[in-house]
Order: sequence, then structure tokens, then C-alpha cells
Amino acid sequence: MEFTNRYVKMPEEVLEKKLGLKAVYMYAKLLMLPNKDCKREYWVTNPVSKKKEMSVDTMSTVTQALQRAGLICISKQHKGGDWPIDCYELAPITGHYKPVCYGFINHPELSADAKGMAILMCLLKYIPKSDSAIGKAIGISNKTVGKYMSELVSKGVYDRATHMLNEDCFPYHQQVNAKKMKSTIEDYEEGRQVKDKLSVRLRRQLEYIESLDESMEVQALLFKQAETGVLGRRKRKEDERKAREDKLFIIKL
Repeated sequence: MEFTNRYVKMPEEVLEKKLGLKAVYMYAKLLMLPNKDCKREYWVTNPVSKKKEMSVDTMSTVTQALQRAGLICISKQHKGGDWPIDCYELAPITGHYKPVCYGFINHPELSADAKGMAILMCLLKYIPKSDSAIGKAIGISNKTVGKYMSELVSKGVYDRATHMLNEDCFPYHQQVNAKKMKSTIEDYEEGRQVKDKLSVRLRRQLEYIESLDESMEVQALLFKQAETGVLGRRKRKEDERKAREDKLFIIKL
């Protein structure tokens, strides 16, 4: 899926509105296409896959929820057809917001609920480690988190190892990811400076990591695994592959 730099401004207050996942996603779609008057069949259809993401009846339910939350106003207008169509006017955005890329909103391989959940997660300052804690933070059940988390993980939107969202979908997390990588590299460099004071196990693993023809980021991630005692539980090649994947997920080179 190709992403662009264009994004909508998702208000952080949405997290407090306790909207359903489909409503959160639909609000992002309305933000992406402001003042666009279309039949409801258009709004419920993914523009890339051409598949329906929800029923028209569900669309009515979620837009009414958005109206009750004070995020939009709905009016009926005649646009040349026999029947009036719903027109959606967005309320002004106040306070802080987080960017959500157009490409993510139009992602053809994610359900509306999975997109809504990821958007709520992006509004958190930090994403908790467990599904139950995530559910509590964004106001949904542990079971619901698990159901849609599998979609986000399989499509590379969320990484369980780093507990981070893909920055190509949610640009705010580029800043968070960069800070996290900086801290990981600093920890690795400190470990190298005090190598003689490390345990025998950790010192040997550090020497192995330093011998690899890998970038500083990958070596730092491997050292982090060594510190937590997970390096070597898998085969070495698998450890190295995972570190490279984490590096690509965490930082843009």
C-alpha cells in the first residue's frame, strides 16, 4: 500500500467521546473529504478496493453518533435527484490533534473497525503493552482489541515487539520512534564503554553483536534483546532478521 504525506487532523478529544470504532473511522473519512456531498453508498465504499466497508444503515447510525458528539452537523439537501441526500458539515477542530495519513484511511485490506481502533491508538501518548490495557485506554473490550489487532499486525500497521504504530500511517509516531531509537543507541554505546563490568554472558553477546556487519541501529536493538535475556532464544539469524525489521519499523533512514 502506497502512502502519501497528506493527512487529516484527528482531534485528540475524539478519544474522550467514546465513539464506536466505525464512527471514528468514518469521522476520519469525512475529515479527508470535507464539504463533499455524496450519496451514502459512496461513503461506505472503499475507493481503492471498491468494496463496501459497512452498510448504509450502519453509516446512518455512525453519523448520528458523530452528530450527537458535536463533531458534525447533518442536513438534507436536494442535489438534482429525486431524493435529498445527507450533507455533513464538520465542526471546527479545537485543541491538539494527531495526523492520520490519507493512505491509511483508504487502506483496502483493513476493516473499518481495525482502522478506527488504530486511529484511537494513535491519539494515545504511549500505547500500552497488553491488549487489556489498550482496550481500557481507548474504551473497548480486551476481546475487541485482540480481534482487530491481528489485522493491524498482519498489515504492518502495528508492531507488537516495539508497541508502536507505523509512522507512514501515523506521522506523529515518527517523533516518538526517533526518540526511542536514540535511547536504544545511547544504551548500547554505554554498554560498550563499560564492557568489562558486564556479566560474562552479556559481554560475550556484546562482542558477538559488535562483530556483525550491521548498522548501529540493528546492533543497538540486538543489544537490547541481550539485556532483556531474549537474544539467543531463537536462532541467531532469526534474531538478526528481527532486529533489522524493527530498525526499519522504528526509524526512517
